[in-house]
Amino acid sequence: MSIKAMNWAMSCRTDGVSAQCVLYIVADTANENGVSIHADPDYISARTRQSRATVFRRLKELEAAGALSRFKKYRPDGAPVYEIRLHMDRHIDYDKAPQIGEGGEHEPESQIETRTGETGEVAPVRQAESQSCDSIENPSKSPEDSPLTPQEGGSEVDGWEQFKAIWEGDGVPIGRVSIAKPLFAALGPAERAQVTKAARGYLHHRSREKKPGTKQGAQTFIREIEAWPSWEKLAPPEPVVRVSYPKGSEEFRAGATLRMLAFREPLTGDVWQGPSQISPKFLAMAQFADADGQVDRSAWVILDPDTQSVQISAWRNQIKEWSGRWVELEQVPVIDPETGQPKVSIKEWNGKELRFPVRREVLIVPAEWPPRKDGSIGPPSQESQSAA
Repeated sequence: MSIKAMNWAMSCRTDGVSAQCVLYIVADTANENGVSIHADPDYISARTRQSRATVFRRLKELEAAGALSRFKKYRPDGAPVYEIRLHMDRHIDYDKAPQIGEGGEHEPESQIETRTGETGEVAPVRQAESQSCDSIENPSKSPEDSPLTPQEGGSEVDGWEQFKAIWEGDGVPIGRVSIAKPLFAALGPAERAQVTKAARGYLHHRSREKKPGTKQGAQTFIREIEAWPSWEKLAPPEPVVRVSYPKGSEEFRAGATLRMLAFREPLTGDVWQGPSQISPKFLAMAQFADADGQVDRSAWVILDPDTQSVQISAWRNQIKEWSGRWVELEQVPVIDPETGQPKVSIKEWNGKELRFPVRREVLIVPAEWPPRKDGSIGPPSQESQSAA
């Protein structure tokens, strides 16, 4: 139990005892951050002496009023976990519960309420809803019609515009912004980044289907926290923003070195097109090119696969990361140490002497090892080797 959460719940004012009791029970099970994973519908129903249908309606009304947000999680055995996050930074005070169940969505038939535990009076009949957490997806009244303006309706929420742009990238707008935005606002920074990436995966998956089904609501997607990791795996790589770097700049010289490494040809032109974010590791490549981007490859190191396979592997992986292509080994003449001349292989054919140059496969690179993360040149640090 959190005293902070209980004090906040006691300061709130709802439209009646029913909703107030539900809010008290949720606060009683919440931690200092206002997060409760123990207030499942059966527990609230037993403690407040109300039916499950009534509990779901009161939770829904409280969410529409901006007092809380609800999310779905599951235990390893598949049992649902009803996570409720209280918005303790908001002041809740209303005389009439926000209307719920409007907006054209399907509503189940109404049902007769059970009698309250002590008075025996029958609670007013309201529209019934499913006895499952899916019922929380029914829309609430819009902020304009609500007796108060909760849910950060017009305020800025970090990351919301990015999530909204991704979700509406297929041309289908978010239907319940008044529900989806407060749910997004209730997430932490890491969760917002995760659900945004998951949304990219979900939309990418739909774009690849020949006949995609009905697109689920953004509010449903945000609530299903346990589904995010699966959709994250389907997210395509984020597009890299590329900019132009002028000749003479450090970025240009680093790009010229990469061009020689990956394609074995000089960089032409007065600009180099590269990503907007350049790492110190990549900038370290600038030292191997002059101010005009000219690279003297004859001064580079020759790596032998028989004795320096580890260095070759490190360089090939790094070049692949930077350029997107695997660089192959190249053949170079074998030099005779005594004469200083290229070795030749002599063979006879039809009485004639044929001479063939002796070659070997090598990788020619600026240094024995690629740059480290901090931009220094040398063997990988012990920490990097341990992590690998």
